[in-house]
This record gives sequence, C-alpha cells and structure tokens, in this order.
Amino acid sequence: MLAIKVAYNNKCAKDIDNVFSAQGNPMFEFFNEDEPKEIKKAWKYKGEAGARQVPFIGVYEDDRLIKAFYNEDKSYTKFFDWLEEYIDEHAFKGWLTVTKQEGNNNTLIPLNAVRSGYTRAFIEGVGLYISGPDDWFHTSIVTSIDWENKTFKTLNSTYSFVINEKEESKHQQEDSQGDQ
Repeated sequence: MLAIKVAYNNKCAKDIDNVFSAQGNPMFEFFNEDEPKEIKKAWKYKGEAGARQVPFIGVYEDDRLIKAFYNEDKSYTKFFDWLEEYIDEHAFKGWLTVTKQEGNNNTLIPLNAVRSGYTRAFIEGVGLYISGPDDWFHTSIVTSIDWENKTFKTLNSTYSFVINEKEESKHQQEDSQGDQ
C-alpha cells in the first residue's frame, strides 16, 4: 500500500500547510521534529533517504522507500505532480460496480448498497471516487485490494467489486468521440 511520511518542524509548518492544503487523500503520516514523541520517527525517515533538512517527504510502498522529496533541492514542492503521475500510471481506470459488505451502516451508503460508475484511480493508498451516470460516490482511503476475491477494504468498510468491461469500453468510446 502507498504511504507518505512527512518530516517537518514548526519553522517549516507553513510550507507544509501550503503544499498539502486542499489536496487528495493519500495515506499521510506527519512527524514534527519539534515534538518529543515524533522526533525519532522524523529522523528515522529522513535518515533512510539521507535527508538533512525539513520538510522531507518519503513515499513508501509496502514499507519500502520508492521516492523521496527533499528541502535541499525544493523537490518537495513537486510532490503532488509526481503523485498524480504515479497514480495515473499504476491505478486501475475503468467502470466499477461496488457493493458495501461490512462497515458502518450509515445513511450515506448502507450495507449491501450498490454503486456503479467510472473511476480514474482505483489503487491502494488513496480514496476511491466513482462518477456514475446519475450520481457520484467516494470512499475513505483504500487500505487493501484483493484482486482474486474481488474485494477491497477502506479505513472503515469492506466492499466487493466487479469490473464491467462493457461499460468501460462504452465510456472509452464516448471519450474518444468527444476528443474528435
């Protein structure tokens, strides 16, 4: 699963707020070097990538560092551009039908409710957003996808899913006609 670890301190907290404000909802963990309970973890993640300064952003997949963004070269300001490209390259895009199997039985989406639509990013570590013909639907962060059993878990719920290739190809045809 994709996880993002951010090391910062009180001095650069405003920069971090500017970078992370109004962005998507990947799995973020923040560690403030000025907080005694967080300093060891902040230094640990910086040390793994050889970062000396904050802010530092480390992107992890299955607990392995795959990309680092540093203050030293100001690359941390390009983090969301990279994340968008990563998701575009690695996420499933297409027509999904999801059914809520377990979780809170609230009014937003009760148990056994079904939602269908097109998604641009079905991947672990970010929330699922589906745009349907009549409405839209979103989940909290997808924590795991079981492709074999066609289920996925979010922070609060479990869903089954079906990839509907007929609807997906119909949607792709409509997109290509709109481009002409």
